[in-house]
Amino acid sequence: HITYSGKGGCRKNTMQAFKSLKKKFKASRRRWMQGGSSSDFGEGDEEFQELYRHYLGVESSLKTFQDHVINYCKSLQKSCELQNVIAGDLLYFFDANSKHREEINTYLDLGKERRTSCRKHVASLEENVVKAVGIHIEYFPIIKKIVKKRNNKRIDLMSYKRSVESSKKTGSKYHKKVLKMQKAESVFNKINDDLIDMFQ
Repeated sequence: HITYSGKGGCRKNTMQAFKSLKKKFKASRRRWMQGGSSSDFGEGDEEFQELYRHYLGVESSLKTFQDHVINYCKSLQKSCELQNVIAGDLLYFFDANSKHREEINTYLDLGKERRTSCRKHVASLEENVVKAVGIHIEYFPIIKKIVKKRNNKRIDLMSYKRSVESSKKTGSKYHKKVLKMQKAESVFNKINDDLIDMFQ
């Protein structure tokens, strides 16, 4: 965010924003250049990716289920409304003196009762099914962002491991690399374990 506080302040904030963007670009580039090819990234990660694919399948199934219940509710409401309309149409053909008028009135009363029952049933489905499923569906985009973060952390970890493996096993630089690798491993394991617990 750039705050305009004179030419000097604007230039300073612009440079800070540029440096931040440059830093993010370098981190992203390092992940892919040092982390290896996309096939390397997938090696040893098949179990997690299989769990994640199953999780995405659950998302798709929940959305389909929710759509089906919504469409059912609409159809049920329409059916009950039409039943009431049919009863009104029948009244047009039989006047008050018709011997069938009592039967038509009974049908009309039943239609009203069904419409009331229908509204209660639809309201229950919307509250206990459509709304409840919708709450679960809202979590999926959040989980996808966490998975993306987890994948980036895994690439970081792989990069640090390769850096450690290719370094001489002595000196302060080597120990710093080891510490960075251990920290990256700790961060990755925490995110990874939490996701696996959720998917299983």
